[in-house]
Amino acid sequence: MQDGYAVNAADEADVDLEEGTGTESPEQIIAAVLTDVIEEIRSAPKAQRPAMLSAAAAHIGQMLQKQVIGLDEGAELLRQAALQSGLAAEIGLEAAGVIAETGVNAVLNGARNPVLVRRLSDVEPEHISWLWRGRLALGKLALLAGHPGVGKSQLAANLAAMVSIGANLPDGSGHVPQGSVLILSAEDDIADTLRPRLEAAGADLKRICILDAAPAFDESLRRRIDLKADIATLDRIGQTLPDLRLVIIDPLSAYVGGLDAHRQSAVRAMLQPVADFAARHNAAVIGITHLNKTGRDAMLRVSGSLAFVAAARAAYLVAAEPGSDRRLLIPLKNNLGSNQSSLAFRITRKMISRGVEAPMVVWEQGSVEISPDEALTVGAGFRQKDSALAEAKAVLRDILANGPLTATEVKGQATQAGIAPQTLRRARLELGITLERKGVTGGGGYWIWALPDEPR
Repeated sequence: MQDGYAVNAADEADVDLEEGTGTESPEQIIAAVLTDVIEEIRSAPKAQRPAMLSAAAAHIGQMLQKQVIGLDEGAELLRQAALQSGLAAEIGLEAAGVIAETGVNAVLNGARNPVLVRRLSDVEPEHISWLWRGRLALGKLALLAGHPGVGKSQLAANLAAMVSIGANLPDGSGHVPQGSVLILSAEDDIADTLRPRLEAAGADLKRICILDAAPAFDESLRRRIDLKADIATLDRIGQTLPDLRLVIIDPLSAYVGGLDAHRQSAVRAMLQPVADFAARHNAAVIGITHLNKTGRDAMLRVSGSLAFVAAARAAYLVAAEPGSDRRLLIPLKNNLGSNQSSLAFRITRKMISRGVEAPMVVWEQGSVEISPDEALTVGAGFRQKDSALAEAKAVLRDILANGPLTATEVKGQATQAGIAPQTLRRARLELGITLERKGVTGGGGYWIWALPDEPR
């Protein structure tokens, strides 16, 4: 519960909700109240919307006292109000539940916990539903991490293709459930990269949707999807794809707005709505991320806060096998499945329609015995300066993906990612990063870094 929400929510917002004339059925009353609550929350300024839900919850508490509606109906009414008004997308369903519970208990003097508390004896155990048995669960968040150029996006495209046709899995564990795939791609062009890559993998292109922009305040403009602000937009898209089974976010860092990726509390607050989205649509969500160069433990090498790995139910390292042209898929963590084996694949090229050649994944038979730490430690000896530069360029693109930043901010994030200053400078020059002086000359000015053609 946030400190700004008073227990007596009715004092914070005026919500005029009537139970009716006494002749309506409970269903009619609930429908009318739900409509009013949704409208009150939607029409309120953003900062006041949680208070509107709290005030509505207090009113629901009064209705429970008068036995106008039952406990279950009241709890579901508040849940739907948070979801349909968009408030749950803004602050997270769990936070909305805490606000609703507090508002109800303000009236009932703590006699009810209608939203969050459930007896385990009342909960039926359920089997985990799998996208990839033992490795990737439906309704959960997973990560693919690795250095630039090792095949993370290519691997994700291969998995997307498998889902689109319900293909057999490469480790012999069955087949993926066939369904639609939604891809958020910030780095790859749709026409010359994504479509050829998916076509080479044998995808049913009618089942794959690409999304990389949303309407800006000025509807003539476009902006990149922001996972903090646009979960409701993704929900609406998900509703048009009832067979949605996989969402790929590539890279995850490009869709988190101005998030400080090194603050665990900020990362958790951003990822919880993403996890809730996955559960609501029974779809696996895979976020693709880079590695930094600091730390001995492979799990600590995932760029940004450890909260990224903590929030995911599964995380996998994609790495080049030292001394060969094979790539490895290695479990970093797997909270839900027992399959901890590593797999190998190669990337070959295939001629597709219209004379276009595209890369594709070819899986190797059997498993590979190697730990994430071993793959990164041994592989470090094979890395060349060019690969370090490629990594620096990829990190710099991610840092500036959401718009210009000060030189101090860029260098700070690059340092956190393990990029050496001289390598960052080479990456800046090769990418054609533009520099602009802001502020007064002398000691009070500062430099702004921007990607080419990025407005400053």
